[in-house]
Amino acid sequence: RLAVASLERAMSAVGRTGKKPAPPVPPQEMADRERMLRRPLPPSYRAVAERASQIGGRETLLDAAGMARKKERIDDVSLVPFAEGAEHELFCFDRKSEGEGGELTVYAWKNGEARQVAHSFALWLDEVADRIEDEIASAADVPPSLRALLVQLGFSFDDPIVGRLETGDVAAIEELIGQELAR
Repeated sequence: RLAVASLERAMSAVGRTGKKPAPPVPPQEMADRERMLRRPLPPSYRAVAERASQIGGRETLLDAAGMARKKERIDDVSLVPFAEGAEHELFCFDRKSEGEGGELTVYAWKNGEARQVAHSFALWLDEVADRIEDEIASAADVPPSLRALLVQLGFSFDDPIVGRLETGDVAAIEELIGQELAR
């Protein structure tokens, strides 16, 4: 339950920025990930993957092929990556550490070292959702003078996070804020 609630929190926060939720992981891909892990997927991970193939933050959930490619970077046979972070750290399940209900401990792998980051995928995702909500809240902290200027320029703020400008001059907006942010 915690994993699904955390996913919903993360997707809700990211959704406020205009990003659409990712589709669920297809059954064949789910089976491929399970084969890569060489054991049943942790229940919290499966519950999330049945709802979305990505979280929406800086962490990218890996597909089975990505898990296999990233696994080559890890010299600990018990660690299997399931996600990659913004700083290219890998978040991994530890196959040796089965906990209550089939959950696995989560480790971060970076620069040849592993460190435990959560006792389960659900707890890891809860921390990720907290960070996403905090980042989006801080992004909404626009100084009043800047907000006033943007309103004078024609922006509206129906949501504290997203400013909208009704215009047909897409090229000018992309030039102003950059192509990535214009999406």
